[in-house]
This record gives sequence, C-alpha cells and structure tokens, in this order.
Amino acid sequence: MDDKKRQFLFQQLKSLLQEYGDVLEIDSSPGKYSLSSTKEIEVDGETHQGYYFAGLRELKNIVGFYYEPIHVCPELRDEVPASLQSLLKGNTCFNIKALTPEIERDLVKMINLGIETYKGYGFI
Repeated sequence: MDDKKRQFLFQQLKSLLQEYGDVLEIDSSPGKYSLSSTKEIEVDGETHQGYYFAGLRELKNIVGFYYEPIHVCPELRDEVPASLQSLLKGNTCFNIKALTPEIERDLVKMINLGIETYKGYGFI
C-alpha cells in the first residue's frame, strides 16, 4: 500500500474514533491515534488511571486497528462480524487494508459495543 492510500485510510478510521472523543481521552501523534478511559479503575487487583480502549497505527501495508474491549471481555470475540473476522490478527488487532461500507458499519457496531461494555465494567 502506498503512503497516500495508507494515510487516507488512517484518516477514515480516525474519523470513526473521533466521534467518541467526548467520552474518552484522545492521544494522537503522527501515524498513531488512540482513545482511553479517564476514570481510575481496578483491573486484576491493580489500580489504573484510565484504561486503553482502541487505537490506530499506520504500519507498512496496513492500518492496525487495536480494540482492547476484546481483551477485557473475551466474550466479545463471538460478536465480531464476519467481515472483520478475517482481519483480526492476534488478540486485539484488526489489519485493515481498505474501508468498505460493510467494514465501516461493522467497526462502528464493535466500537459502540465496546463503549457499552466499558460502561458496564465502570471504566467509563
């Protein structure tokens, strides 16, 4: 993937996450963008000031979409739509090469599900 296409894809995906900047804290630098909760929470006996939610990273041939709610609540893996299943690499990273309307719709669905999950856990 050439730089222009990758940067355009990054911007498209970033626009999906920016919508939640009023609920989550934004951390942004060139080629990276992430959202985290801001509440002090306890996870596995450890106290954290905020907790990572989702983020993007421009890589050589893809944009990595990192989605932490799957790690926090493994049952969410069963909710991953078919269009995203083949893009899921490792535990929490979706390797995205293009944003089709179906992938966009399903990412928004997963983001909203993650927000509700984090609210249920008291992270937000």
